[in-house]
Amino acid sequence: MKNKIAVLTGATGDIGYAILKILIKNNFIIIATYNNRNKLNKINKLKNVYPFKLDLSDIKEIEVFIKTVKAKFPKIDAIINNAGVLLEKKIENINSVEWDYLMNVNLKAPFFLIKNLNKKLNHGSSIINISSVGGLIGGTKSIHYAASKAGLNSLTKSFSKILKNKKIRVNTISPGYINTRMHKNKNKKKISHKIPLQKFGKPEDVADLVLFIISEKSKYINGANINIDGGYVNII
Repeated sequence: MKNKIAVLTGATGDIGYAILKILIKNNFIIIATYNNRNKLNKINKLKNVYPFKLDLSDIKEIEVFIKTVKAKFPKIDAIINNAGVLLEKKIENINSVEWDYLMNVNLKAPFFLIKNLNKKLNHGSSIINISSVGGLIGGTKSIHYAASKAGLNSLTKSFSKILKNKKIRVNTISPGYINTRMHKNKNKKKISHKIPLQKFGKPEDVADLVLFIISEKSKYINGANINIDGGYVNII
């Protein structure tokens, strides 16, 4: 895989950064989005990375980003919708503003990025949406997050049908408990006992799976959701 170009959202997060590094190692040029200037140095030091500050909750910023990508890059080979936001609250404390924010970042943004950039994708390219096992099993403390990820799973299946003429594969990866800042306050020992593999995953585990899915080694996988959770959903 040489000189391929990928769009990666949320490149400064734990999983996003792991994906970024493994793609660079495999000769990808990365159009990397981030939303926190304090973390810009994290990706500025890397070669073959084109960073873009992007608030995925703002459709106007998304439109500007899309125009920029179309103008600067004649073709791309992959779209990885990795960015996401989790806000854990009881249902009675969720307001409409927060609901819309999660839906905009986790579901609306991936839709419009795929909708507007798919014509730039080369024949046989790959799209990956990073979802969550929460989209499969629901969530009592983050019902809006789970709903947005369930929607993302459905979006994947729809686009896998819509983009069939160009043989563009669209798949979802659903992480479970991964050792990231998102889960830093979790009781890891207690939760690990509930996971068949008895441990949290690493961001690099997800990154390895992303690399496999966008490679020719997975050329017959399309419209699928792949859990990477140590078997957690099997015992829920």
